[in-house]
Amino acid sequence: EPAFFNDGEHPARQLIDRMGACVLGFEASAFNGTALETEVKRVVQVIEEYPETGSRVFQLVLKEFQKFLEKNLTEQTPRTQALVSLAQQVEQKETLAIQYTIQLRDMLLDVPVDSDVREFLFKQWSDVLAMSAIRFGAEHENTHKFKKAALDLVWSASAKPSKEDRAKVIRQLPILQTVLRQGLTLAHVAGERQDEVVKALMDIVAGAFLAKSNEIPKERIDAMAARLAH
Repeated sequence: EPAFFNDGEHPARQLIDRMGACVLGFEASAFNGTALETEVKRVVQVIEEYPETGSRVFQLVLKEFQKFLEKNLTEQTPRTQALVSLAQQVEQKETLAIQYTIQLRDMLLDVPVDSDVREFLFKQWSDVLAMSAIRFGAEHENTHKFKKAALDLVWSASAKPSKEDRAKVIRQLPILQTVLRQGLTLAHVAGERQDEVVKALMDIVAGAFLAKSNEIPKERIDAMAARLAH
């Protein structure tokens, strides 16, 4: 159904998202033989048995799966407590990602930044910042490192009229690439997809050497860094 790709409220999308959120972070050995595994298998079997019903079967099992979660998450066993904690972390991560996106949008509102760099920061790097804040803590050195990388990318991808600035970009580029890859790996962007993303960004940085747009003053970058740090 085309609606599956266009509608975030499509029952199949909701079911996949809900099941994925529940099992995120569980090792296979810890998941085997649990009530959750049994329920997920049942859901899949029901869908496979009624393929001709379209979205209706997904709507049905979505309701059943939600009832299962409501019942099982009230049982205070160590396993269900871990599941509740994980679900809370998923919600916190989504909330933080939105907050970081809003902050980045506000900071870059009138800054001359390439549109693809903007999209990368808003859609992918905000997830990296959120994941780091949840996993390591908002004040952890990794989170600060990823925040700094966002601003380093903004500065590196802006016009560089002076030889000194171009030389500085070249010196810092290996470190920036490493941090970008670390962040993308944390956000589960790996392999060929990661290579494509990093290459596209590096192409933009290379193009900035010939750009005619205004340079971003160092004072502006410092001000954004101070704001993003908090």
